[in-house]
Amino acid sequence: MKLELAIAWAESMQHTTDIHYLADKQQILLATGSPASVRLLDLYGNELNRWTSKTNHVINRLVISSDRQWVYASNFNGNTIYVLDLATLSLQQEFVFPSSFISDFAIGTHTNFMLVNCFHPDFDTIVYASNTTNGSYDIVADGAKGSLHPSGNQFALLTIDGVYIFDTTTKEILQHLQISASEAWYSPSGQYLAFTVNAPKFEKIILYDTATWNIIHKFDINFFVGDLKFLTQEQYFVTLNSDDSLLNLWDTATGKMISAYSHIGETNIRSISIDAADTYVACCGHEQKTGKTEVEFWEISL
Repeated sequence: MKLELAIAWAESMQHTTDIHYLADKQQILLATGSPASVRLLDLYGNELNRWTSKTNHVINRLVISSDRQWVYASNFNGNTIYVLDLATLSLQQEFVFPSSFISDFAIGTHTNFMLVNCFHPDFDTIVYASNTTNGSYDIVADGAKGSLHPSGNQFALLTIDGVYIFDTTTKEILQHLQISASEAWYSPSGQYLAFTVNAPKFEKIILYDTATWNIIHKFDINFFVGDLKFLTQEQYFVTLNSDDSLLNLWDTATGKMISAYSHIGETNIRSISIDAADTYVACCGHEQKTGKTEVEFWEISL
């Protein structure tokens, strides 16, 4: 198993924060901050379509619905999630939340449930549960952070008292994990749940089996994780080193790092995306001084 750099390009568009690789169309979606927009491009950076926000709020997160019909886009320094038609990038709906900043959100594949993480005006964190049909919402927790199971049937809530796993419908607590976690990522099927946990100087990754809630492995790392994505087959996952933008490839079965890959530019990589066919690890970011966007595609060789 290895990654090989296949495509790389840079452009003048600034402050790109998120990427989604659309393997079936050989295209990508980029969330861009200046101007605040959602852009559709081919793999070589040719722009095919664009939706631009009427505000100057940075578009920071993109989520595509499971039926591949809608793109949900949030603005970080605003309080809105925009719903766009994926085929035309035309605006269909806006969901507004009573908080200053939306940090990230997720949507269940088999439900109309959306979990939204926000920063409250007093700089506390707050988690909302929202309906993707009409945008109605309830507060799930204050002073916590949430991570949604891909199906939407359960979610993990990261608190100072540990991690609580809730049933989405009944809000019943299914499990309490006594770990101090800062981030959480479900695998595509929901079989695994990976956490970064606080450790001296750096972080650890703890991988759980969600059927038994047994720990599969503890991964010792010497960096802070900026992003984590599982391959579809789930035997491997990729992490993004937030300090120097290294991509690290890990084996879930052995608990070992297979290799580390350094991107070619001077850009700080912000986001990674892996398509369902495990073809590429696509990543994007922007150079700190100029804001210039860089996109790379790393081919996955199994």
